[in-house]
Amino acid sequence: MKYDIVCAREILRTLEAKEIDCSMSFIELNNSLPTFSGKPCTVQYTCLKLEEAGYVKLAKKHMGTFVERITDVTVSGHNWLNQQEKL
Repeated sequence: MKYDIVCAREILRTLEAKEIDCSMSFIELNNSLPTFSGKPCTVQYTCLKLEEAGYVKLAKKHMGTFVERITDVTVSGHNWLNQQEKL
């Protein structure tokens, strides 16, 4: 599967836009991304790669292969998004 940097930016922007905390169910996140709403596999894969990079924290099920919830954006994730916005 190919890593989609546009999807990564949209995920982090969506999570940052939440007022109280960055926690969001995968279904809620997927429905909040109009560009990727028909591509849940792309969103799923991107979330896993964002976690691998240390940009988000996830709650997973099915032996760690399915994202159930995005629980937080890390400082590294916020910094990465800020750098992307400057490009």
